[in-house]
Amino acid sequence: MPFFYTILILLAVITAIAVMTAAYARIRIRILRNELQRIKKSDSENNVFTNLFSKNIRNFNDTKTWMNVTARHIADAVDAVGLCIYLLDKDGVTLRLAGSAGRIPQSLHGVHILSPEGSAQDPEDGHRIHNMLEAVIYDREEILVESRQDIYLLEVDTDPYYPVRAFMAAPLTADGAVIGALCAVNRLKREALPFDRDLFRRMKFMSSHVVLARNIMEVYSNLSEQQRISQELQFAQGLQKSLLPQDMPDWGQFQIDAISRASKEVSGDFYDYVEIDKDRLLVVIGDACGKGIPACMIMAMTRSFIRSNASRFTTLREMIMELNSNLNHDMGDGRYITLGACLINRKESTIEYMRAGHTELLIYVRDHIRSIYPEGAGLGLLPTDMAEFDVFCIEMTPGMEVMLFTDGINEATNPAGEYFGVERIKEIFVKSCNEHDEPRDSIARVMGSVDEFSQNPTSQADDQTVVIIRHV
Repeated sequence: MPFFYTILILLAVITAIAVMTAAYARIRIRILRNELQRIKKSDSENNVFTNLFSKNIRNFNDTKTWMNVTARHIADAVDAVGLCIYLLDKDGVTLRLAGSAGRIPQSLHGVHILSPEGSAQDPEDGHRIHNMLEAVIYDREEILVESRQDIYLLEVDTDPYYPVRAFMAAPLTADGAVIGALCAVNRLKREALPFDRDLFRRMKFMSSHVVLARNIMEVYSNLSEQQRISQELQFAQGLQKSLLPQDMPDWGQFQIDAISRASKEVSGDFYDYVEIDKDRLLVVIGDACGKGIPACMIMAMTRSFIRSNASRFTTLREMIMELNSNLNHDMGDGRYITLGACLINRKESTIEYMRAGHTELLIYVRDHIRSIYPEGAGLGLLPTDMAEFDVFCIEMTPGMEVMLFTDGINEATNPAGEYFGVERIKEIFVKSCNEHDEPRDSIARVMGSVDEFSQNPTSQADDQTVVIIRHV
């Protein structure tokens, strides 16, 4: 009998451990999902701000106007009726309202003269907003008013015709120093409630947008038109450089390499690698219509969507369909981007390929080159109900290689106006594969042949990108 009870106790302990483990797993999954949503939301907010900046910077001639636009953007994001951007003067005590949006109480208007030693005023004397601003500037304090008592004191302290019922503030920092403060007042959609922790985190995250706007506008307002163009291009070049992968992925039996070079200061071409899970890697190549900064921005939007959303789709087609829907809705004006996407499964040694208006995929198999071009229009051209994209799946065996390229390669011209053409690409690719070149060496052959054909590489008319995937 004691043995029987011992078995029961062991079973109970094992069951309890299993229940606790399952509960922990559910909690962990929920935490990871929340974190993923937060990252996606942050990425989306960055994209919105970048698009806003690129579209409007030429139309704003002063920092005040741009700060007001930035304040409106942040107010919308944090569900605030009013939002204030303060910047600190060089004297270290004068805090000026540099930009605002929506309705704000009188106590937040104008200029605040701060006390470097901290406020000596009693917190009950009717200067609570002023005291909180001093705490933000001098103590780097992040303030979220949540308690009913504190909210009541703020209501008494401020404009009787427009009481403060929700308030949060955070410092603006640049190079480790506090340069100002960001304050949000009253909720727009849930006006009876204080700001919550999620909105507070969002406002603190978006404070970097204010610092970016302030720094760029300071430089921008002091430059000549030509200097401004150069500054924009340097900004875009830095952005684009940070978007391209710095290292080639190590993906089991697959070797991957790529190159991209711009025809102008910035490119509409891109390539990227996104790890879906331990077995699957998404390799993409894209070519936005046009050149320069507009094409670069379309490229950045596309890459951002793919990186943020690839892991949540079960099929390649679903991802491309939603990407097309977003681009069709956001871009308009006939703008689009072509895309080639390869989903590598190293466990099954397969590649799924989808094409959206892009150049064909070249496959080297048994000493021959095959061209694959499934149906699919450029992304952003057609609404969702009219867009169709086919998927092609191939099993990769040792020695097989695939090449993706943008039309800047096959449409490169010589002085006589002749195209380099796809057939020349095939000839170079098959020779390189037959000689067992590494992917980087195959790419070097292609680019060298294009330069030799055009006779003047500095006159490159279009962006040029090549990606090679090899099964070893």
